[in-house]
Amino acid sequence: MEETCENKTEIVYKNKKEISAEQIELADTVKRVHAKLRDDMQNVNADFKQIWADHLKSEEVLKQYSESMRDLATLHWTKLEKEDVTTSRILWTRQKIHQYFYQDGLHNQCTRDRNRFERNGISNVDNSEKFNRFPSSVEDPVRLKLLDVGSCYNPLSKFSELDVTAIDIAPVYENNVYKSDFLALDISDSSEICGRELVSLAKESFQIVVFCFLLEYFPATTPRYECCAKARQVLQENGILIIL
Repeated sequence: MEETCENKTEIVYKNKKEISAEQIELADTVKRVHAKLRDDMQNVNADFKQIWADHLKSEEVLKQYSESMRDLATLHWTKLEKEDVTTSRILWTRQKIHQYFYQDGLHNQCTRDRNRFERNGISNVDNSEKFNRFPSSVEDPVRLKLLDVGSCYNPLSKFSELDVTAIDIAPVYENNVYKSDFLALDISDSSEICGRELVSLAKESFQIVVFCFLLEYFPATTPRYECCAKARQVLQENGILIIL
């Protein structure tokens, strides 16, 4: 829970005794970054592009945010996963990917699309069976190309069936995360990597795009829409955008 007054944000916890001091400190770091962006947008004549540009220059703030998110996820949220796997955003995402590509999710969606096209008198739509299902062997599945935007520490890379490209404005480099601002990322005919920075992505080069806590990071609707539109550009036909 957050209480905001006069551009100052106080973080309030209902069950503080059940949360460790370290977890509270990490959560405070994350929440205050979000609050600062929201507060800046509430100012008169606020310009998101300028606010975002200034935010990207705050390297120490971004570093603290990234490390706090990593530690929250790997040191604290994993404890909840052991008690109840349904609390795991990573396992939930993997489950939805399996349902869509290796089970009947994609097939069912293609069927619904065909029915909708027919009802609206739309013809000559390529929605053929070749898109309807991937080989379902979990032991040796077809690897799916996945773009993880705002990845932080690349948690999805541990699943062998996923070929993950992970990007973040403040990446944890040791986990093979590329530095990139998705809003400014160039979408072209080919992907380009310069050192540890992703410069451009090829059009229609992924079957899955994941936004985990990404859209809530932005304090305005326009960049959220722009991210979704850009995701559509890099997705292959019948690909899927997963938003958490």
